[in-house]
Amino acid sequence: MRLVKRIANVVINPFVHDSRVLRESLSLKKAGYEVTVVALHEGELPERENQNGLDIHRIKLSTRSWPKNRFFQLFKFAELFIKIAWKYKGYDIFHCNDVLPLPLAVLTKWFLNPKLKIVYDAHELEFDKSSQTSLTKMLNWSERFFIKYADKKITVTDGIADAYVEEYGVSRPAVVMNCPYFKKYEKNDYFRTHFKIKEEQIVFLYQGALGPHRGIEILLDGFSGLPDKYVIVFMGYGILEKSIKEKTKNYSNIFFHEAVPPEKLLNFTASADVGMYLTENTCRNHNLTLGNKLFQYIMAGVPVISSRFDAVLPIMERGVGTVLESYDGAGIQKAVRFMADNLDDNLYENLQKVAAEYNWEAQEQKLIAVYESLYKT
Repeated sequence: MRLVKRIANVVINPFVHDSRVLRESLSLKKAGYEVTVVALHEGELPERENQNGLDIHRIKLSTRSWPKNRFFQLFKFAELFIKIAWKYKGYDIFHCNDVLPLPLAVLTKWFLNPKLKIVYDAHELEFDKSSQTSLTKMLNWSERFFIKYADKKITVTDGIADAYVEEYGVSRPAVVMNCPYFKKYEKNDYFRTHFKIKEEQIVFLYQGALGPHRGIEILLDGFSGLPDKYVIVFMGYGILEKSIKEKTKNYSNIFFHEAVPPEKLLNFTASADVGMYLTENTCRNHNLTLGNKLFQYIMAGVPVISSRFDAVLPIMERGVGTVLESYDGAGIQKAVRFMADNLDDNLYENLQKVAAEYNWEAQEQKLIAVYESLYKT
């Protein structure tokens, strides 16, 4: 009789830069589970590989290139269901990252494996996001219908957990935050050396997805009106990469750096003086979520300039940076000047204290507790 529980950790992306899924998978493997990360195939990525001791299976879809309207999405989902459900129907647990894999898991339980346990891991507030396309509306309906069939639910902040209870009347999800592993990072001068930035200049850093509603436009506006004493590095990838590169041609204090592997990221982060955690407050999801970027800056010992969100204020009030007074170029300039004048020892002591509290080692215990409760009678 097989005693080790097998987990299919399903994520509907190529599993390249998904640090949360990686951390959770490694923690569950360390706890004695057999974990396979099931993702989508893309480009030249291998269909099968072993990464950090984890088995990774990227599913190739023949319908992947089909149009993205609702009609064709149903065919894509049908192919995904057939390929994942048939291959992993004998597993004990499906861990569903965000809403897309949730109906797939429930259907697998209904028709192929009644003993299957389902863990729904909502990385965001799915039902109240800024983008409301026909696809997101269909996903909202799917979540509303299928969430009650999940055996356990996880999300990333207390505010989002409370919102799920209020919206759906479900049991309160466990909160497992997006924190990095605890490590003390040494300050270094990578960005100064790489871009020939002078010692007296203050290096501000934006790292992560280069897309809309993430503060990139107001950062470009703000720094294009600042003297060269204040420089900003954008490090990541996304649709606004071209706009950033255009700015670098005309402004000597704006730089672009390509994305780096997650396991090396914080070594780069530690070479900045201040990190930018900015999102436009266009929906409840933005107001209630806490991205891993905030915790990455703190772990790397880098003070933070943040947007004003309900979720982020309790952490910012611990003295790890400052909050924007206004979400525009002028607000950026004011916050930048303030931080440059207040990089003192007390600030760095606060960063160390918060990093010692908000780290993956602490969050890992919450994740394992969720799994241990799956089979308790």
